[in-house]
Amino acid sequence: MNNRKKYSIHFGKDDVIVDGIRMNPIHQLPECEWEENQEIDFYMDDREQIYLLRIRNNDQNSISFYDDDYNPIRYIVVQMRVIDTYESLRQIIRTLKKYNYKDRDNKEIICISIGE
Repeated sequence: MNNRKKYSIHFGKDDVIVDGIRMNPIHQLPECEWEENQEIDFYMDDREQIYLLRIRNNDQNSISFYDDDYNPIRYIVVQMRVIDTYESLRQIIRTLKKYNYKDRDNKEIICISIGE
């Protein structure tokens, strides 16, 4: 299901473009270090679909994919140590592209080093 029309209202002046993918933070980005297990969500638009990207600050180094029948947006949960928000976003997007995030199975978990 294409959800671009429904979720495009969330994008605006605070968007960040990372490797051709438009990101919009749902929460205010921290100005200093992230707290342990702090989560920040972003809408992510790759010009085909809109996803919800959740970044959780910890040492787990994994990416999980979630879909359900009741919510038309796919969740991508990335667990990694965040030092710099914008550099972490670049690393995440490069890694998602490398592992072909569009074709991942529901509830699949990939344990990887982000940014490799």
